[in-house]
Amino acid sequence: MTHSRKFHAASVFFATAVLSQAVAAQTPSSTAGGAMLEEVMVTAQRREATLMSVPLSIQAMSGEKLTNSGITDLSSLKFTTPGYFPDTNNGFVQIYMRGIGNAIFLGADPSVATFIDDVPQIYGMSVDELVDVERVEILKGAQGGLYGRNATGGVVNIITRQPSLEELTGEVRVSYGEEDTFRGTAYVNVPLGDMAAWSLSLEKSTHDPYIKNNAARTPYSAAYFPSGSFLGTPQQTADFFNAGQKPSEIYDRDFTAARTKLLLQPTDDLSITLAANYAEKDDTASSQFVSSTPEFNQAALVGLINSFGIQVELPPGFIPDNTNKDWTTAIGPEQVGYIEDKSGSATVVWNGPGFDLTSITAYREMENKTRGDSGTSAVLFVPFDISSERDYVYQEFRFTSTGTGPWSYLGGLTYLDNNLSGHTDVYFLSYDVLFGVTEFDQEISNWSAYAELGYDLTDRLNLTVSGRYMTEENDVKFTQPVVSGINNEESKFVPSATLSYQMDDSLFYLRWAQGFKTGGVNVLVAPAFYPQPSDGSIFDPETVDTFEAGFKASLADRSVQVTGAVFYNDYSDLQVDVRARPEFPAITSAIINADSAETWGVEGSVAWQVAAPLTLGVNAGYLQAEYKDFALAGSEVLADFDLSGEQMPKAPEWQLSVDAALDQPIGENLRLVGNVLAAYTDEVVFKYSALPGILPDATGDSYWLVNARIGVHSADDKWGFDIVADNLFDEVYYIGADAGVFGNLLNYGNRRIVRGELIYRF
Repeated sequence: MTHSRKFHAASVFFATAVLSQAVAAQTPSSTAGGAMLEEVMVTAQRREATLMSVPLSIQAMSGEKLTNSGITDLSSLKFTTPGYFPDTNNGFVQIYMRGIGNAIFLGADPSVATFIDDVPQIYGMSVDELVDVERVEILKGAQGGLYGRNATGGVVNIITRQPSLEELTGEVRVSYGEEDTFRGTAYVNVPLGDMAAWSLSLEKSTHDPYIKNNAARTPYSAAYFPSGSFLGTPQQTADFFNAGQKPSEIYDRDFTAARTKLLLQPTDDLSITLAANYAEKDDTASSQFVSSTPEFNQAALVGLINSFGIQVELPPGFIPDNTNKDWTTAIGPEQVGYIEDKSGSATVVWNGPGFDLTSITAYREMENKTRGDSGTSAVLFVPFDISSERDYVYQEFRFTSTGTGPWSYLGGLTYLDNNLSGHTDVYFLSYDVLFGVTEFDQEISNWSAYAELGYDLTDRLNLTVSGRYMTEENDVKFTQPVVSGINNEESKFVPSATLSYQMDDSLFYLRWAQGFKTGGVNVLVAPAFYPQPSDGSIFDPETVDTFEAGFKASLADRSVQVTGAVFYNDYSDLQVDVRARPEFPAITSAIINADSAETWGVEGSVAWQVAAPLTLGVNAGYLQAEYKDFALAGSEVLADFDLSGEQMPKAPEWQLSVDAALDQPIGENLRLVGNVLAAYTDEVVFKYSALPGILPDATGDSYWLVNARIGVHSADDKWGFDIVADNLFDEVYYIGADAGVFGNLLNYGNRRIVRGELIYRF
């Protein structure tokens, strides 16, 4: 980052703090004319409370606000949430929180846990889209006490809309825009008498390819093989290498989702919610890659072909250079991804005298197929086919106090049984040359017991402690390339403590928490490929201690809300995906533990209801994240490196968002509505290359992104029409990257799309 950019970001952050103090100094009449910000309710602590009363760094946004800001998926949440950074690659989404996460998309669970309606999603690979969302809560820092396994970095808590006994309601949104971009959603809630209600939500999202692909259909010619090869004549050799080419336009979308719920409420104290969900994605939306090191790619390709005893003479520029061509790539191999995700759950809540009892039973199964190439370039390098099937059963029992006395408590038991089977084929230069096969079955069983106890030391001071004991068994059986088995068992207790002081309109808190992420087995590459399993096949659990101090304040007669937090995270044995040496191209994934790492930073937000029609908001964060001790030398298969003292990947130093929402009556029957979101993301290291001086690190530049919406709605909010611009200024940015054996690639974000949206409610 240049000094001017740092100064600009720091100035904006400073201006935010000054703005909050200036607003606080004004009287209610001078700031908002009596208008107050809406009170947001959250369930972050497993019980309902107002956002401003929760002693925790948490950001909550309604589904309506997310839609108005152009946020429709997990990846885009980074534009409104400092400290949140997703890594999107090949249909997988891994979330980093305050610098903590991992890019291990199969074989290790995420470091940030995602829950939908209190059901853990557990997979690093998931459907990215936010469907039928009532609210999203993002909890930062270790959350193992209440949320269990694999929440070392934080939690994304997604709450979908619930059926209502009140009245028949519905909503339809249809939008269409550039590149045949279509998105349609429908929701209906139907009361079924006095004791039942049913709801249904549907979504369909499609668009044409967003990215131009200039890869050639027959890139090789006989002239490149003047001596021929064991494959035959020069022309026959060229034909062999051209056979796998299947270039197509890149980054189309075809997504379908449905969610239905049945609410049964036989008495005022008992509710039963049955839910079923389905999602399917079959497209190239995960393949928006562009090579950022074409010369290195070409040199690696020549070396790979020569290793087969074939002499090749490729002209300069054989691998096209698209680094200065926006929204353009060169990918010759077929890049496709398919996900089918089905799940169901039953949630039973009984409201007893002074307590609630909750039972959650859930089942989920997912099928995934991915075809791609490790080179992700204009021609085939090391193509692969990956398929997997997974299913799990989850059960939770929870006991929560609802009284008003000085004591509060909750506790529960959870059980998870997760099964995963997968098959990976790795080829060399052609789909006719099968090099390696990995086939496995994995079963993970986990149970835990947790409790939280809070006590009001005074009428303003509260101490809350929690703890969870968990135990997990991980059994993996490989049937290819050789039959082998690995069994791993772990147990851990994770505590936390929070001291909070509540004033009339403000809250101060201190928090300490431990987090734990289970270890495991690298299922993408069988142990037989590693001379020593510790070289990337088997990895240990990671742990963290989180320390945080924060405040929340409602000012100017609740027309202004200000929050701030400082934090420090001390990590041990962080799980990291590293690269193998070039002579081991079949090792597409290697997972080891970094000895120690730390992150610290400051985050703040201001929300201001300037007047009844206008709301302004600012969110900003500063982050320092670095490896304290992380080096490797002398491995038989992994490249040497020393990253001690270096910035951790996916940890931008600055993140900032500024948003404005307008809702202004124009006459008796119409309203002018609008929303603008401007978000800044600092430069970021996606992955270190481990080849200093030869291959640069995979990095992304800093950028601003602007989403805008303007429209006219009816006064009763029954209908509306908006013009929407996502990425208004067509800023080129990247949402993922890799520094691989054959060169670096970057993963494009979304380009500018202008569309019209029609909304109808009843």
